[in-house]
Amino acid sequence: MSPLSIETDPEHPLWSCLQWEGVFWRKIYNPLFLKWIKVVSSASSLQEAEALFNRLEEKLARQFAVKALAQRALFSCELAQKLRKKGFSEQIIPITLSFFQRTGALQDEDLMKLNMEKEIKKGRGFLCVQAKWQKKGLKDLVHLGPDWDLLEQDALKKLLQRKGVIWNALDWKEKQKVMLFLKRRGFRKETINTFFSSEDHEC
Repeated sequence: MSPLSIETDPEHPLWSCLQWEGVFWRKIYNPLFLKWIKVVSSASSLQEAEALFNRLEEKLARQFAVKALAQRALFSCELAQKLRKKGFSEQIIPITLSFFQRTGALQDEDLMKLNMEKEIKKGRGFLCVQAKWQKKGLKDLVHLGPDWDLLEQDALKKLLQRKGVIWNALDWKEKQKVMLFLKRRGFRKETINTFFSSEDHEC
């Protein structure tokens, strides 16, 4: 008789508790793990069971990640959150992320740049875009660089053009209102000042 036993969690039927010789060992997410757990039941010791389960978990984590990434591009932290919700261990999650980062399937910097370019082109300033991504837990991926300066100035120019703003035709009060509007849209002060101090803008 195997020392491994399985009990479904009565309060959360999608989850089961694994016990080794009657002692709680770990929880598993049934839709992913249950049909494969017989691989572990062949172990004669807890140490062997741990080794078998770790190999199984790594395989299933990669399979789950492939399906998740096939649906849409994800940041590493988003994939980690999905893995965590399915009961994958904190030991396997970084191993899985590292694998997909090496293969190029997870490219946080490129994905962040693409997303920020889309947001800025919608007429949102860098500070607004930065705040949005920080709320998603992606603070460490938000960087300022020369590309953002050009993107933000271009976004500012196109936004004013859509609003029909002719800067040189405005009086002082109207200009202050425009600058306040841009600040509320998240444009950085230095971007606003640089844009309006240049002689070649068309607004």
